[in-house]
Amino acid sequence: MTKTSPKKSPLQLAKVLGENIALLRKQRSLTQSQLAAALGIEIETLSKYERGIMSPRVGQLEKICGVLEVAAWTLFASAQEQSAFPGFIFSEQIQTLSLKDRKTLQGLIGLYVDAHGVKRK
Repeated sequence: MTKTSPKKSPLQLAKVLGENIALLRKQRSLTQSQLAAALGIEIETLSKYERGIMSPRVGQLEKICGVLEVAAWTLFASAQEQSAFPGFIFSEQIQTLSLKDRKTLQGLIGLYVDAHGVKRK
C-alpha cells in the first residue's frame, strides 16, 4: 500500500515553480529571451526552470522575484493554493502602486465598506 502525502514532492514543487515563472513571464509580456537576459542566464536555463527540469538557486529566485515583481511564496503556490489566499495577492498588487494611488484606493475601499459592508453592532 502506498502512502499519499498532502505535501508536495520536490519534483511537484519544481513543476509548480516552473509553471508560475512561465505564467508570470507571459502576463508581463516578456519573452524567454527577455527574462533570461534580465536574470543574466541562458535561455536554455530559463526553459529548464519553466519546465520543472531544473530549479533556480535562492539567489536566482530573488532575481526572478524582483524582475517579475512578486513575493517568493507566489512562485511556489499552485493556482488553487493562491486562490485560497486572495488577500495576500491583493495586498501584493496594491504594494506595486504609488503611495498616492494606495491612499486613494484605501479611501475608495473605506467608502465602499461604509456603504455596503456588514453593519456592526
